[in-house]
Amino acid sequence: MKLLPFIVFTCAYCLCMQGVRGQDMLEQVFHENGRLASTRFQVGAEERFILYHENGRVKETGAYRNGVPTGRWTRSDEDGRVVLLAFFKDGHRTGTWTMRSLDGSFSYTLSFSGGRMKRGEQYDATGDLVAWREY
Repeated sequence: MKLLPFIVFTCAYCLCMQGVRGQDMLEQVFHENGRLASTRFQVGAEERFILYHENGRVKETGAYRNGVPTGRWTRSDEDGRVVLLAFFKDGHRTGTWTMRSLDGSFSYTLSFSGGRMKRGEQYDATGDLVAWREY
């Protein structure tokens, strides 16, 4: 009975790696400790990637279309806290980016339009706005 979950997981994993649900595996790289370091896979016209910390938690995610960044990108610390949330469209920065310091003492938001920064804001650990600038 203990073998059943392993068999189900293995079958599901194999199906995903064969492109079921529109994903085609391109590459996997492993850390020296045997844990997954990175995965690249194709979904339609996008080449997506996931990078992992040595402890197995997700470090960074993102995608490229026609060789340029596209969509949502994230970067996380070793504890899994998101420290960067960014967006691209046709290789240009877009939308509101959020960045946090690793120690949580401050955070930033940057607003982009047409690939250009329009506004930047800095917040302290309590979430109070301490500085801003329009561009």
